[in-house]
Amino acid sequence: MDKRKNVAVIIPAYNEGKGISSLIKSILIKEVTVVVVDDGSTDETYETAKNSGAYALRNEVNGGKGASIIKGIRWCLEKGHAPVILMDADGQHVPDKIDDFIKEYEEKNLDLIIGTRMKKTDAMPIVRLITNRFMSWFTSMFIGVPLSDTQCGFRLYSKKTMQMHNQIEFKCLRFDYDSEVLFYASKMDLSIGEIDVPTVYLKDRKSRINPLIDTIRWIKALIFMKRRILHLKKLK
Repeated sequence: MDKRKNVAVIIPAYNEGKGISSLIKSILIKEVTVVVVDDGSTDETYETAKNSGAYALRNEVNGGKGASIIKGIRWCLEKGHAPVILMDADGQHVPDKIDDFIKEYEEKNLDLIIGTRMKKTDAMPIVRLITNRFMSWFTSMFIGVPLSDTQCGFRLYSKKTMQMHNQIEFKCLRFDYDSEVLFYASKMDLSIGEIDVPTVYLKDRKSRINPLIDTIRWIKALIFMKRRILHLKKLK
């Protein structure tokens, strides 16, 4: 487990005070560092995370999932943690898969590893399934890298991918961040892979992803990235 001393798990969290403690403790068993970024919560998320053994960072106002992840990554770079694994705070990501991410990273030396839920989708709501498949197909076409689940937030970033967050000004700071980081990673020729992760949807939890609003935000993000490509080509 000595190899894992520098591995950190970053969890962006918003009003997750009730469940964040048990999640943190289940991750700490893996002997990795846990970093919770409280995104302007109005409950006890920050205090609970701090008291449960995690390093707790806080946004004074809600800035979005992407903004919280970027903050966590920059903190980890300053403290010498790499690689980092990204997990959601709502229990949809299974801590036992941390072992698989680390193994894949060590064996293949990939820069960005994404969890894919598309091998078994029985538990996935039909609207989410259709939306995920469409967005994954379109994003894959856009970045030129075939991926089956580009919207999955369960990921591993190498130090190169982490450093990219200090080199680029990200414009997509909510759920559309997941696509923007893939765009830049592909343009910087970083290696990208996938591993299977289970589909977990809790019946008593309502997803914060709005299929319509977040799809529109995602389309706007792609338009922005397309314009940036054209701008960069003109500068060459």
